[in-house]
Amino acid sequence: MDHHHIPEAGLPPAVAVVNPQREDHAYPFRELCGAGLAFKLAWALAQAFSHAQRVTPAFRAFLLDALGFAALGTVCDVVPLRGENRILVAQGLKAVAHGRAPGLAALVGVCQLRGEPTVTDIGFLLGPRLNAAGRCARAAEALELLLTEDPARAAELAQRLDALNAERQSIEQKILDEARAQAAERLKAAPPPSAFVLGSAGWHQGVIGIVASRIVEEFHRPAVLLALDEAAGTARGSGRSISGFHLAEALAAAGAHLTTYGGHAAAAGLSAPAANVEAFRAAFEAVASAQLSPGDLQASLHVEEFVPLNEVTGAFCRDLERLDPCGMGNPRPVLAAQDVRVAGQVKPMGADERHLSFFAAQAGQALRAVGFGMGEHFNKLCELGQAGSFEIAFSPVLNHFRGQTNVELHLRAFRAG
Repeated sequence: MDHHHIPEAGLPPAVAVVNPQREDHAYPFRELCGAGLAFKLAWALAQAFSHAQRVTPAFRAFLLDALGFAALGTVCDVVPLRGENRILVAQGLKAVAHGRAPGLAALVGVCQLRGEPTVTDIGFLLGPRLNAAGRCARAAEALELLLTEDPARAAELAQRLDALNAERQSIEQKILDEARAQAAERLKAAPPPSAFVLGSAGWHQGVIGIVASRIVEEFHRPAVLLALDEAAGTARGSGRSISGFHLAEALAAAGAHLTTYGGHAAAAGLSAPAANVEAFRAAFEAVASAQLSPGDLQASLHVEEFVPLNEVTGAFCRDLERLDPCGMGNPRPVLAAQDVRVAGQVKPMGADERHLSFFAAQAGQALRAVGFGMGEHFNKLCELGQAGSFEIAFSPVLNHFRGQTNVELHLRAFRAG
């Protein structure tokens, strides 16, 4: 079972290939990820063994628990949260909170989550800890956590994955700093490339996919990162893309220089002889230059509406929550406010000061705004705040903390205005 783009070479030899990207099927939804496909297969088997459309109580209990795993995979695989995926995640979040699996419960506890988790909780807390096992140690540890029925063993494994995640974050930051420097250097070329192929012998194969996502976010260009093995003479890579540039198809166009490749529009993996890296870079950049215009390489943010801050109330946020679960393909609405001032001071947040916060004031109303991952813009925001009023783009949310519920603005962008 797979959900990746089917290569031009066709399907592999197998008794059966279950893939929603196949052209020779009539199934109406093409965007299920591997976890979603596994859940649908389990459901079909349960119906077959129950000899009816309505499964037995035992199978029903199993499938309800399995929904939590399907939700984890769907969010972490960054497939669009629409159609069946939205249903799987909406119901799966309840299963994560109330399911019987000791491993999920232990992982939720390590992340100190209360109540039903959100898509953000899965994407930034639960998922990274599960993935940390495969990135920094053995993926089998994450599998054991999900399968174990022993709460004590589950707690031990959850703590282990939490520690591995901290290690992964340290490795990731080092690679990100190096990749960012390489990207900045590549942009000095005339003309600058429309895509990046970056690499180093010191990069960890298990982490470069995350770093590729960060490079795409920062530079708004498709990016492939390669971990080079000089002794073996090979390069293994992971890529991420921007809207409008199908990464798997681009790799296919440059496939003459690759040993293996596969993926989908937004993400892909590949391997190549180290001697082919420069030729692959040239071919991949040529594909990107042919397909992407200068406008495609300019980051943009779609704002639904300008609103006065006094209308951003708890009731307003609860109405927006009816659109959940939001994520890839079903983004959380972004609003904007004009003539905003900083009330008090802009403050850095987090142990590494990667985030920032301030109170956004407008016409007597002040709401806390948090810019996750925006710590590097601290000085710029302070200067704007001192100069007078400015504009902000944000997604309003309800923040539940220590028994209190308050409206909070998750900052997406700001500018003079």
